[in-house]
Amino acid sequence: MSNFINHLSEPERSQSLEFLTKAVTKWNEFYVESSTATQMEKFTKYG
Repeated sequence: MSNFINHLSEPERSQSLEFLTKAVTKWNEFYVESSTATQMEKFTKYG
């Protein structure tokens, strides 16, 4: 996501980074073992 944002011009870049910073604090992240992830149907699509 940040790689995409870095291609934006100002003020969109700064606004997007500010939005992403706020959004990340609300995400509920969890760990999935690689051996489990590779068995998921969407793994081959999104890798």
